[in-house]
Amino acid sequence: MLRLDRRDVADAYYVEMIVLAADRRTRARTWQWFQGGSPWKWTLCNEERP
Repeated sequence: MLRLDRRDVADAYYVEMIVLAADRRTRARTWQWFQGGSPWKWTLCNEERP
């Protein structure tokens, strides 16, 4: 897990979590966004290696 602060949005940051699948070809990335200490939105990405 990784926390990153936003410079372009006041009092905002997000936490990124990356989960690798057993096949090592696919992974899921989740970003949970916070603003003012409260959850703001979520971004979900499913990725696959060529």
